Amino acid sequence: MSAPFVWIFVCFSAGIMGARLLAFPAWSISVCVVTATCGLFARYRIAFASQALLIIVLSACIVQHQQDLYESNDLRRWARFNEGEVVAFQCVLLRTPEVASDYFTMRVQVGSIAGVPIRGVARITVSGAMKPALIAGDRVESFGRFRLPRNFQTEGAFDYERYLRMEGIHVLGSVKNSAVLRVTGYVRTIRRLSSSVRMNAILKTARSFSDQEGGILRALWLDDRGGLSQTDQQMLMDAGVFHIIAISGFHITVLVFLLFVCLKRIVSFRSAVLIACLLLAGYFLILEGRASVTRAFLSFLIFAFAVRRHDRISLANWISLSAWIQLTLNPLELYDSGFHLTYLSTAVILFMIVPLSGRLLRLSKAYRLVLSLVLTSLVLQIVLIPYQVYTFHRIPFYSVAANLVAVPVSSVLIALGVLFLPLPWTGLLIGAPIRALIHLFLGTAGFFSQQGVRILPSPQLWMVFLFYFTLAAFVTIRGIRWKCVLLVLSTLVLYLVLNVPPPEKSDRLRLHFLDVGQGDSILIEYPDETFDLVDGGGFFNSDALDTGQSILIPYLCKKGVTKLNRVFLTHAHADHMNGLITVLRYMPVNDLYVTRQPFEDRGYQYFLRTVAKSPIPICRGRSFRQGDVRLDVLAPEDSKKTRKVANDDSLVLLLQFQNRRLLLTGDVEVEAEARLAQQMDATVDFMKVPHHGSRTSSSEVLLRKIRPKIVVASLGFNNWFGHPHKEVLDRYKKGHTILYRTDRCGTIQLTVSRGYLSVILY
Repeated sequence: MSAPFVWIFVCFSAGIMGARLLAFPAWSISVCVVTATCGLFARYRIAFASQALLIIVLSACIVQHQQDLYESNDLRRWARFNEGEVVAFQCVLLRTPEVASDYFTMRVQVGSIAGVPIRGVARITVSGAMKPALIAGDRVESFGRFRLPRNFQTEGAFDYERYLRMEGIHVLGSVKNSAVLRVTGYVRTIRRLSSSVRMNAILKTARSFSDQEGGILRALWLDDRGGLSQTDQQMLMDAGVFHIIAISGFHITVLVFLLFVCLKRIVSFRSAVLIACLLLAGYFLILEGRASVTRAFLSFLIFAFAVRRHDRISLANWISLSAWIQLTLNPLELYDSGFHLTYLSTAVILFMIVPLSGRLLRLSKAYRLVLSLVLTSLVLQIVLIPYQVYTFHRIPFYSVAANLVAVPVSSVLIALGVLFLPLPWTGLLIGAPIRALIHLFLGTAGFFSQQGVRILPSPQLWMVFLFYFTLAAFVTIRGIRWKCVLLVLSTLVLYLVLNVPPPEKSDRLRLHFLDVGQGDSILIEYPDETFDLVDGGGFFNSDALDTGQSILIPYLCKKGVTKLNRVFLTHAHADHMNGLITVLRYMPVNDLYVTRQPFEDRGYQYFLRTVAKSPIPICRGRSFRQGDVRLDVLAPEDSKKTRKVANDDSLVLLLQFQNRRLLLTGDVEVEAEARLAQQMDATVDFMKVPHHGSRTSSSEVLLRKIRPKIVVASLGFNNWFGHPHKEVLDRYKKGHTILYRTDRCGTIQLTVSRGYLSVILY
């Protein structure tokens, strides 16, 4: 077999995926070992099948064993019953903290909680500046809260639980103020030495450059994105050059090239490979073995081993062996998008771009270099489209042009980093060129990010698999006729991916109450398949999770929504407003409606500066028609500007369809509810629970007047506000009202069809 590791990787991956569907008892390994041993004396196909079965079962058992160990961890079991309590704890830092402007994040090995030995790995977010600087190995005592990670129960939302499981993190923690941290000692390890070098490099970069410049350089040189603002990250993603600042095979290639340029006239080729391995191993330790770095480093080690043995390198074997080793170290990497993109891009470069570039040899060196760069960017962009659409739901169509500048500029910056980081005096000499290159990099990215990013509905998974299957067949099959057939087929599939048909019209009105944590977001789906969005969720910390990017855009694309008719912002609190910023950036919207506008609120002023659509003020008396659906604005009384945000400024909407009345109340409280009760002339069939079920809402006056049959409360799981309060729940129970909650049910879909109301849970 010319490439045995291809089949080993395929079988190992099949076992990892099979572990999610079937339970493999431990004794099944023994049965497969006996079968594989007997198969050695049988025909080739039987031997191959028995060995493949052994690998599949073995990998499945490894995954299930790791799963059992993870779930039975002491810290997870403790957090399951003590979630949210403020406790004293002791821990040891495992990595250099990720430092942002006003907070930092530690990965720690917890040793004890409240004096009781409890071990597990936690990711702890600490508010405030890090003083003094912490490094791996430090023993720390503090007070904080711990909780189990929880996914947003919304279709298409980022699987945060699986990501933390892949990283080996058992619980999440938070410390209210960095002043309560106390360093009590340290543990001597080689990891502490590399962490010290890493922290010194971070501090040197922060001292020498501005926050924006330092954030780019820390990501480019040290794989530390803590200094990057969300705005800069979004800009780089929109330009299609975010992969440049993620240390990967590109960085390793640049560094290896620099090393060989310096070493080729001093030592032999094989010695240069050995020296490069040692130097890259040191760099690998400083980067603390993050997943993307591990992938690139493994690939180079395998290449170096083959060179030392004078072996002929099979490219398919090389990629498969590297991927298999990484899955052996961490099987859950199989579900990581970074893993997919790394090996998919590498395969495209080796099996498609390199053969095509070989036809450019007759050109001069300068032309060949430029055309190779253009060819690489163009082919990668086209081949990655189906995966990008399925996973990220958008395509930066100008990334080819942006990469023509970003790749050479970042290559020079990586080379300058080799001089800047280890030597104390180089900042004075090369600081100015580095700043100039960063501004060129950011300026180019900023320009191309404004040229347009297209949002596309999610294609079917089979389309994505079919596209890459046809490309793989195109590469392996040699006949020209079959290559032409496969090329046409892959082009057709690509066309289908880019042109997913819109949803069909129906006679139903649907309201989707999205699980966005402690906030509100409601998608209104009209019978004519137009869509309105009421609020977008969000967090008060601007550097926290972007609900628009992680929840709303994926959900809308999964539902085939690529354009919104109207967007309503009920009021300017962050848990209703911040998620809309990303939606309004990427999603075409006809009209944006707001109520009272707080001119002194910084969050709302940032919202106005960021979104391109000018908001239209509305108040009571405004009505909309969408087919057979009537939409009336019941509150507030006016749309005047205010100094600050108030819950009673919330927009209240009444939808009427097929003799059913649905009331959306925003965050109105007792005073606004009393006015609302006075103007309501009939009961309602459904109501969105006001203000997440707080004590200051859902008053007896309103409930007695409108008597809703079904209500939905949108709130965060185990939120710090205690929503919904017991007295509010008692009021709904007293009125025999059916209550659904997004913290328990996830996304909730309410449907009105033929005069009947039905509820579908996530």
